[in-house]
Amino acid sequence: WKFDAGLDARIGITSQLDANLTLNPDFATVEGDQEQINLTRWELNFPEKRLFFLEGNEMFRTRIKTFYSRRIGDIIYGAKVTGKIRNMDMNVLSARTLEDTSQSEPAAFFTAVRLKQDVLKSSTVGLTMVDKSWQDGFSRSVSVDYMLNLGKTWKLTGQYVGSMSDAIKKPWHTRAAWFARVAKESNIYHVHIRYSNTGENFQDNVNKTGLIRDDDMREVDSDLSYKFWMENDWIKYISLEARNNIFWNHRGILRSWYLTQTARLYTQQRISLDISYNNEFKLYEKKYYNHRIKVEVGYNTDEWASASLSHSTGRNYDRT
Repeated sequence: WKFDAGLDARIGITSQLDANLTLNPDFATVEGDQEQINLTRWELNFPEKRLFFLEGNEMFRTRIKTFYSRRIGDIIYGAKVTGKIRNMDMNVLSARTLEDTSQSEPAAFFTAVRLKQDVLKSSTVGLTMVDKSWQDGFSRSVSVDYMLNLGKTWKLTGQYVGSMSDAIKKPWHTRAAWFARVAKESNIYHVHIRYSNTGENFQDNVNKTGLIRDDDMREVDSDLSYKFWMENDWIKYISLEARNNIFWNHRGILRSWYLTQTARLYTQQRISLDISYNNEFKLYEKKYYNHRIKVEVGYNTDEWASASLSHSTGRNYDRT
């Protein structure tokens, strides 16, 4: 006979604050991931389904994702406190993992802290601290983020992350990442511009605990859209949109641009016409120049039940 046991406990500290404890949890009963075939160069983002990590996990969804709970494998024990204290949301967790010989992962302690404070009328300021420590090393990051609603239409958002580890002893700016974004939007228009800077050694440092798909980037992107509501018997509205992105590495070499323009006509009879054009450049092992034009005609496409017919043509990574 071989006996095995586990424990899960939930303790109400206050009416808005809970503690969760787990010992030898049985993650084998969790629903498996949907199988995906990855034809991209980037790591897939799988959703978290384990009950211990689920509650409050959405608090870690910052643009620069320094905590990705799927990095934590099978655990021996863990503790978590989630909830709200006055105007501050919090999620603090710690877990001890088992050694995973199949992935060459040693046993480790994971600690993640997320605090988000309400400020002004509808703005927030956040702090995230993540640590992974094992016998021969560590990986840590500290992140500060903000979302400021400035009046009825202006919004300012941003984030700064610094990281450190025992393995990478490079200058601090190569291990850091940040972005700043300013937006103005209403129910008929949207415009924003964002600048991001990601150091050359940021991905290797942070991906012990987070999900960073690329680094060594100085990036500018912008979105512009406007919807013209027409007052006649034929046309309901016309919308125009432009989405643009371009980035270089820190040596000044252009790595990518992505430019997309879209126009949409929607009639009072619920017939729509969409025309979009995309132009893209990518630098990988060589240079790729891609482009695509798409035309789509549809009926009732602003609603759940709809029908449409589309045709697109262009060039995609040396193929038509």
